[in-house]
Formats: sequence, structure tokens, C-alpha cells
Amino acid sequence: MPADETVADRSTASTGSSGGDEEGAGSSSSSSTGSKGTTPDESPPPYDPPPAYHSSSSTFRSSTGAEVAAYGGGSTTIKSVPAGVPFAGRQYDGAIRPQVYGSRTLGSGYPYGGGGFWLVGRPFPFGFWPIYYHPYYYGDDEYGPENNSSRPGGAESVALVQSNNTAEPPGNIYHILGDSDSVRAVLDALVLTCSAVNNSITPYNANATGAPQPQQAVQYYRASSFVLFLDSYNNTAALPANAPPSNTTASNVTADTPLPSGLDMTFLDCINSTIGDAVPMTNDQSSAAIAGVLAAGVGAPMWGALSFFWLMWVMCRHL
Repeated sequence: MPADETVADRSTASTGSSGGDEEGAGSSSSSSTGSKGTTPDESPPPYDPPPAYHSSSSTFRSSTGAEVAAYGGGSTTIKSVPAGVPFAGRQYDGAIRPQVYGSRTLGSGYPYGGGGFWLVGRPFPFGFWPIYYHPYYYGDDEYGPENNSSRPGGAESVALVQSNNTAEPPGNIYHILGDSDSVRAVLDALVLTCSAVNNSITPYNANATGAPQPQQAVQYYRASSFVLFLDSYNNTAALPANAPPSNTTASNVTADTPLPSGLDMTFLDCINSTIGDAVPMTNDQSSAAIAGVLAAGVGAPMWGALSFFWLMWVMCRHL
């Protein structure tokens, strides 16, 4: 993989450009900024987690009340955030799993909801708020602070991602950042699929010493609501000085800094593809599939028990 490409370029159509018109990774029909997009033409992929996958956050409900699932396929229906929760009336959902990849720039990966990278007023195509770092960075103010418990999936949390392979070259240390439930679900998937260490998950504070910063982001996912950092990466294109001051100004045209050499690309590719496959999203099909599993695994015995008690009641009535 050329060093100046985004992580998703190995398996998707993303160009990794910092410009506002890059092709959305994993989507052949809509740009990641989505200036023309509405909803995808194809149906969401089926809900199909690996059989060995287990996580306390494999399914949960977001602040909209929508059911969310790791490995869910997405939703083709655009909905409105209900009254009584933040951003009431704003659009959410309407994007599917193949559109999950953005680029290295915050504000990328939107299948619909305006061009450019400015975040103010944009919809939530996957049901989650974009990442918040600092005030005034790409207009992320309305989604902060980091410990905002109203954020779908919980306050922002971060986890260290490293390989169990003791022979791993130095510098192959990563972090993931997103809402707490999504970080839990993704870390469990990385432990299973990529032999990552099951590290602890901690609250994110951008001002804390050693906390991941935008300059270390190598890939955004799910309309910029989840991000992968490489600790040894310093992308000067992501510096606040290069961020657009509004959505009416020209998009960031500074080229991304190439990734450092010496990376274990097998491990990085596994991390990237697993996040793309597993990061939770609201999903109509996954809800139906989960309901089907419950009906098959719990419903039948329950109906059997109810039938037994009904039969006993009828027999007693005739004694």
C-alpha cells in the first residue's frame, strides 16, 4: 500500500484525499461527503456476526431509542430524531455498511447531508454523532464535550490496540475512539479477529497527556463517529490551522502526511477491515434478525410452557 493512501484504500474505492469530493470508501454510488446522496439503492447486508463473537455491547439502544448492533448492515430509511433528546428533528440513519469508510479527515464519510467537512447541522447517517476533539475544530462544538452522556452509545471512550504478537515491530501501536459502547464492541471484535490484546477502555480527554489527537488519525468510519489512530503518525494536514473555518469556505487542500514506514500492514489491514465490519450502527435488518434469534431460541420454549399451562387449566375446568 502506498504510504500516502488511506487505510481503506486496500479494499475500497476511497482515494484518501483531503479534498471535499473524495469517493466514499466502500461505496461506488455516492461520495463520502454526500452532496448529492440520499439513501443507497441496495439493501443492507445481512446481520452476520462471527459465531464466536461475544460482547457486552454487541447490541444496545441509542439515545434515539433505535436498536444498534455490531456487524449490523445499516438502514436505507432516513428517520428523524424524536422529541425529548438532543438534535430533535435532525435526520439520522439512511446509510448502509458498505458506506462505512471515510478518509483521514474529520467530516468525511457522509453518504448524504451536504458537502465539505464542516460538521455543524449535519445529519447522522449511521445514527451516531461525529467525534468531538476541541472547540471550533471542524465545527464539532455542538457534539461535545467528550464526557457528554447524551451521545448515542455513551460518552467518548478510547482503547489501546496492540497485537498479542511479541515479535511485532516497534511503532505498531494504535488507539480507537468513539462512544463507549462502540469501542467495547469493536475492541472485542479485534481481540477475536486480529489477536489484539484485550486492553482496558477509558474515558477520552483530548487535553490529557498522551491522549490521541486528530493528527494521529489514519481512518474515520461511520460518518466520522469512530476513528482509528496510529500513535507514531503525525498528519500535519489535520492541524487546527488547516481546518476549514466554516462550510462555506474551501475544503482542506493540504495533502495528508504519508504513513510511517515499518508498519505491519497485515495487522493494520486486519484492524481496518474488522472495524469496518463490526462498528455498531442502527440497522433495520439486524433488529429483525435479532428478533428472529430470540423467537427461535426463547420464543418456542416459552410458547410450549404457555401451551402446557393452558392445557392443564382446561383439564382442571373439566374435573
